[in-house]
Amino acid sequence: MARAEFDSATNMGAFSYPQVHAAIKLSVANWVPLSSGKYKINCNMVVKKDSNQIAVAVILRDSNEQMIDGLTQKCCISSSFRGEALACLLACQLA
Repeated sequence: MARAEFDSATNMGAFSYPQVHAAIKLSVANWVPLSSGKYKINCNMVVKKDSNQIAVAVILRDSNEQMIDGLTQKCCISSSFRGEALACLLACQLA
């Protein structure tokens, strides 16, 4: 659901998500409901293929998974690492 919200919020067309090396084993985590009165912030970014354009999205959810607030930003940046750092910075500013 968060991926669909992120895709619709950024809506920049032909973007690709950074690829994880095939040798890395990924674990699947299940969402665990938060305690009442707690909030969760998710942030992510995508890089437009063959470009330095990125889109960043930050979503704030409550313990019922309801979106409370959020933001998106498009910009040009030199690396995916800097894009992820920008996503984290915006998440901290939203908090």
